[in-house]
Amino acid sequence: MIFRNPVHWGMETPVNMHLQTVFSLLQDDLTAAAMRRLRALDEKAWGEVVSASEALLVAPVLLGRAEKLNLELPLPIRSRLLEIVRTHTARNLRLLQEFQVIASVLQEQSVDFMPIKGVHLCTSLYANIGERSMSDIDILVRLEDMRQALKAIEGTGYKVSRPFDLDVEVRTYHHVPPYLKAGAPPLEIHWALLNPRFENGLNWQELWERSVEAQVGAAVVRIFSPPDLLVYLCAHAAYQHIYIDSARSIYDIALLLRRHANQLDWGAIGSRARTWGLASSVYLSLRVTNELFGCTLPEAVWNALRPAQFGERLVDAALARILEHSGTSPVVSAVWSRRGLLGRLRGLWSRVAVPRSVLAGRYHLPLNSWKVNLYYVLRARDLLQEHGGDLWNLWRGRGGRREDAKRESELIAYLGWWQ
Repeated sequence: MIFRNPVHWGMETPVNMHLQTVFSLLQDDLTAAAMRRLRALDEKAWGEVVSASEALLVAPVLLGRAEKLNLELPLPIRSRLLEIVRTHTARNLRLLQEFQVIASVLQEQSVDFMPIKGVHLCTSLYANIGERSMSDIDILVRLEDMRQALKAIEGTGYKVSRPFDLDVEVRTYHHVPPYLKAGAPPLEIHWALLNPRFENGLNWQELWERSVEAQVGAAVVRIFSPPDLLVYLCAHAAYQHIYIDSARSIYDIALLLRRHANQLDWGAIGSRARTWGLASSVYLSLRVTNELFGCTLPEAVWNALRPAQFGERLVDAALARILEHSGTSPVVSAVWSRRGLLGRLRGLWSRVAVPRSVLAGRYHLPLNSWKVNLYYVLRARDLLQEHGGDLWNLWRGRGGRREDAKRESELIAYLGWWQ
């Protein structure tokens, strides 16, 4: 494999040195030159590094990494990082306590479920539960058990954040609206891991049969097997916000690879990724993980996982979105990728003329309501308000974004965002 110089990482200008330092701290097997640069940092530089890590949502990890590397931190920096870890530890303990309550009521009702994302990653991948930032609880439940699960959860004091029709939500989303409770973290109850348009063959029964028992806080529950978790984390990083603000998610992948390197069946991982329609996202997320955190895989694995339509510019586009915390929206990319004014107008119309079920879900309407048709006008207005300025600037060639938009359109097309 040939990887690029991290000084640029696919961006027009060199990457901020403080960002490079953050990613160096999170890598294993640092070179002697990298260690010398870390030891040469003064208090001001360390302050900039911590600020950069906070923007990337990985600040809670820095103290433990610095200690592992035997770095002597300036006292104010150490105090700042220690306070960050304490804050996240206290918050995560509250989340885990609430998760124990939820797990208990679901188990009492014989509702099978699995925790996903931060609530179990902080206990299964990180050395300290305060090292993984998170703000809510996510669980996965069989769709057939959803109403029973919701009733049990509502018995703990949680209330749904808005009215909804489950039959409508299923057509458009992969979880019910967030459930809220005073003094408790938000709760998202999923029946699928990703939006329906991103996954094809993935099903609950497969995940459940391969799940393993683990302790999450004080609760003993089933969690994803490492290979299934890897596929999901890779897909989630790609599809949640198309890599924007996904440094934390990519670091989750790096930790999983480091912890379970000898237990991963790459043939099975590749097969599942293809069966579930997630091969493109899995390969790209693994490439990005290697770029940022140095998680190498055998050459044969890279070759077996690489999709035929993959191009190196896609790694550049993903890295730029992570490091710049911004990027062209999928709507703008879908429209701008069309040729000519007429083609782009047709592209914009295709985003307006979505299925009734999508419109009903977005505006929280009953699927059989006659009012749904009226909301196409509102949909057009909202799209123009949100994206009209970006499209106009691209049309006028302002801001030097045309080449970036072209590259990001290739990324969104590669991921099959609008398929």
